[in-house]
Amino acid sequence: MKALPALLCLWSAAATGAAQEPPATTRANDVWILRLHTPAREYAVRLGSLQTVTLQDYDMRREGKISRVVEMTVETVGGNRARFFWEDKPRTDTPLTGELAERQREVEKAVRELSGQNEEGKAGRVVKDYPVTTHGEWTEFALSREQEVRDLHRQLMEMWTGNKRPD
Repeated sequence: MKALPALLCLWSAAATGAAQEPPATTRANDVWILRLHTPAREYAVRLGSLQTVTLQDYDMRREGKISRVVEMTVETVGGNRARFFWEDKPRTDTPLTGELAERQREVEKAVRELSGQNEEGKAGRVVKDYPVTTHGEWTEFALSREQEVRDLHRQLMEMWTGNKRPD
């Protein structure tokens, strides 16, 4: 099969807040390759080995806060599982006011400084709390924008189905 030219996606600035090279997806023969630059990560999958590709948009409750999550999961016949996700900034069920709101901002700032996160709370890295979220069979990629997840899903589905999916 002929190699297709690289498909470039437009990506926002990285967790550092500086401009970054746009990640690229490429189809070479029967392989879809995704390169992310900050931090450097790469994912490659043989299109013929795909078993499922899903796109989900849901709310996740954690530690009294709710975050909106958009994720694409990819599973192969051989059991490889990858998760590409964007998570919105967590919000409390009940908004805080006055001194409590100020205290919350101070704590959030201190956490960002300790963890190396940017103002949006994204470090571009997946943080797993052992043993609750450490899953050896999943490869996870945190993305900085919701649209990045949706664009990757669209590109992978077009390549996998040969643009033959119903609208």
